[in-house]
Amino acid sequence: MDQDLVTAKKRLRSEMRAILAAFTPKQISDLSARVMLNMETGLRDQFREKLGVLFLPMPNEVSPMELVTHFKEVAFVRVESSNPPRLSLRQCDPFSEKQIETLSGSGFSVRQPSGGCAILHPDESKTVVIVPGLAFTRDGYRLGRGGGYYDSLLAAMPGAFRVGIAFHQQVVSELPLEMHDLGLDAIVTDKDWILTGMRK
Repeated sequence: MDQDLVTAKKRLRSEMRAILAAFTPKQISDLSARVMLNMETGLRDQFREKLGVLFLPMPNEVSPMELVTHFKEVAFVRVESSNPPRLSLRQCDPFSEKQIETLSGSGFSVRQPSGGCAILHPDESKTVVIVPGLAFTRDGYRLGRGGGYYDSLLAAMPGAFRVGIAFHQQVVSELPLEMHDLGLDAIVTDKDWILTGMRK
């Protein structure tokens, strides 16, 4: 990878982490509720008869948990491998501590379904993937945390509808991109929702 690109991504990740770290828990909760309201308003038709792929949020991320009741069925992502990065889709009760475990690594800790939860292999055409990230552009690109997990998942599910969720402070004018970076079909923030037209 080009060193200038590496440096630009590192700088932007640091800036976004600082912005997110400044939010209080109440702000995170209130803004997440607005994101979910805009999701309901703008993309309601995408929920019907669909499987929603969700994630268990970190403390400073938009929480997608309200969407559990919006889809016909839901699955949650689980890290299966870091090299190469690979996520599986698991069916679990996200509110049952018996079905949730914590994965810790260098500088991060995430909650995810336990290994005993059932693996799902959904019909991509009936699947909506809710995607976290550190930064997004209005034309549908995202900057993740650097692990490559969602790049791998989205590449493996090209037929799924892809929705990035974020606070409006995470939307930037441009991102340092690589050839393999995949775009999203929609971006939803606490201020608005955007259909990107990425794959027209």
